Amino acid sequence: MARPRQSVVKIDGLTRVIKLMGRGAEEVTPALKEVLYKEGQDILREARVQVPYQYGALSSSGRVHTAYVVGNTTAVEITFGGAAGGELPVNYAIIQHENEKFKHAEGRKAKYLEDPALDAADGFANRLGNRIENILRKRNRAEQQEDQDLI
Repeated sequence: MARPRQSVVKIDGLTRVIKLMGRGAEEVTPALKEVLYKEGQDILREARVQVPYQYGALSSSGRVHTAYVVGNTTAVEITFGGAAGGELPVNYAIIQHENEKFKHAEGRKAKYLEDPALDAADGFANRLGNRIENILRKRNRAEQQEDQDLI
């Protein structure tokens, strides 16, 4: 069986996000995790359009896992493979992803996860910053409303 290969799309230069971090990690980190999960869902949605499809087992095995923090890194994982559609494991996810010589139906292809992830990198910093700002703004309004309700 092929060993899982981990691909990482690292986004540098998140100046706005770093500025937002000045608000306190306890405030920003949950928002960052929420936003990364939503970005992961967007990437998975596009990957499912591109994933090779015959019976649907590979497509239905796609998952966005809960975002997590390790040290100074906040991350989300998007995976295909593993158990799906019953008890049969989907062992061919990596083979299908990496072998660009396989023939697929129109619109389906190898690199079905890597390409959408790389495409999502364009504008990622701005989307991330905007989404985090929106979440923090909503939370601040909710807290202010709670304070007003207590008066």
